[in-house]
Amino acid sequence: MRAKIAAVSARIKDLPRVRTIFVVQVDPIIAAGRETLPAQLLELAGGVNVVEEERYPRLGIESVAAAKPEVILQSRMDLANPDTGAEAAYWSRWPTIPAVAAHRVVVLPDDLTLRPGPRVADAVEELAGILHPNRPGTAK
Repeated sequence: MRAKIAAVSARIKDLPRVRTIFVVQVDPIIAAGRETLPAQLLELAGGVNVVEEERYPRLGIESVAAAKPEVILQSRMDLANPDTGAEAAYWSRWPTIPAVAAHRVVVLPDDLTLRPGPRVADAVEELAGILHPNRPGTAK
């Protein structure tokens, strides 16, 4: 696990860090803040968490827009509908958010990025591919 994470980190170490928000719920918006597993995985994958608060704060859309995330990672944890188009419709209401304008809202399976265990290395690799899609050697 550590070797895989180190290999991913080595592949992206010289790339710019990507301003990202990891949302675990949208109504209300709850995001992964500092000292959480998703935030740690995000940092290892080459992202910068735009959420300064610790744990899982509730945020207003104004706070999300002001943070200017380049990527929005959306968990499926609170979504009963398997149609991922619902997330796109939700976020599309705010086209001034850079991630929305660039069509970089990504829906993630919660079992990979929200559960600690041996698959965290896979999560880091997947997130690195999402954050740096044009980098050879990163998963998409």
